[in-house]
Amino acid sequence: MRLTTRKKICYVSTCLMWGLLTFVPSHAQDMDLADFVLIGERHGIQEQQFTIAVLLEEISKSDKKVGVIMEMISADQAKLVETFRKISPESNQDFGYAIGWDKTSWPDYSYYAPIFDIVWERDMALVAGDPP
Repeated sequence: MRLTTRKKICYVSTCLMWGLLTFVPSHAQDMDLADFVLIGERHGIQEQQFTIAVLLEEISKSDKKVGVIMEMISADQAKLVETFRKISPESNQDFGYAIGWDKTSWPDYSYYAPIFDIVWERDMALVAGDPP
């Protein structure tokens, strides 16, 4: 199989930024030109989850449709995510509870809440990124 189109990828590591939000405007053009923006983070660092939320907010200002794939959401939880989004399209309150976040080995849901806030606020697609 041969790919006939090239996609532009922008990689952003929040591990390097450590919450330096001045990074966001200086790389907004790179993110806007990219077809995919991969955001790396270190689990359990709340400031990095906040930085990701800020990056997602910045990315969502473009005319492009934005979707978020999260490794923290397993393929087993995908149906729960879909059901919750249908039941509660306007609010992500109780989302962590609804998908059983507390039964996973990920850091506390509150660390990732700013990301989910932006996903709901900007009506972004949310997809499981942890393969079965």
